[in-house]
Amino acid sequence: MKVDGRANPKKADRSYTGYPELLPGEEFRKLVFYVTETNRYSVSNYGRLFCHMRKKGRGKGMGKGTTHVYDPNYWLEVIWTAETEKKTYADGATYRKFNNFYTKLTLNNGIFNGSPLMGRYDFHSNASDTFTKRITKHQAIMWTFRPWGEHPPEGIPLEKAKALKEWCPEIYEYCIMAGTINHINHQPEHDNYVCLEDTSKDKIEFVTPVENTQKAKVHYGGSTELARKKFLSGEHDAGKDFIDLSKPVKTILNFVEDDTIKVCGKGSKDPSNGGNA
Repeated sequence: MKVDGRANPKKADRSYTGYPELLPGEEFRKLVFYVTETNRYSVSNYGRLFCHMRKKGRGKGMGKGTTHVYDPNYWLEVIWTAETEKKTYADGATYRKFNNFYTKLTLNNGIFNGSPLMGRYDFHSNASDTFTKRITKHQAIMWTFRPWGEHPPEGIPLEKAKALKEWCPEIYEYCIMAGTINHINHQPEHDNYVCLEDTSKDKIEFVTPVENTQKAKVHYGGSTELARKKFLSGEHDAGKDFIDLSKPVKTILNFVEDDTIKVCGKGSKDPSNGGNA
């Protein structure tokens, strides 16, 4: 499938600044940052982000250089940057972990003035009328298409999440700022998408920090980065009740469906056998 003449529709093309050809089920909306809408950017439910600020000469008598003006017909695709970190284990093994896609946005000074919480902060910038703010791809999608008050974590009743906005706007906005977003299939490299017609097809969701950890443990069969590495490399055996994580973790307890405990690792003891190894 080609989009705007591109063989790969997921790769940004900054040579084309017209309205982008839509992917199946794709829709663009003005980007919402926390709870504040900005007309500088538009984002789709696929996570494609476009800037509407076009460079323009300052004009005669206005000095050298250029300025940026808002043009709703100008669509410049923003390139997301992959953020990774290198993990080193006790045995010397290394693993490069993918964290997320992110970018830095240029926002107008005073954009958060009407915000009950963000309006209290002074954002430093060398520019007189703008400042920069970091945002991840999954945040851009969720804040714009899945507001926290309408799609709260499973443990928070919907009616209470909606009431919180009226009862205490500051706490409501804090919940959005601190909200944890879970990649349902645990593939942040690929799954940044919400379905506008059926929320059950969403690839990301709001969760509590505890829910995020528990879902990762269930998916990867353990709570360590090594478990994730084993799963992605194909070493994980779905037929086993546990993963042998003897390195670098010495002892692992893993609860299985029949409520028994499996123990593995050097020097570990089996409680079902009187504590004998």
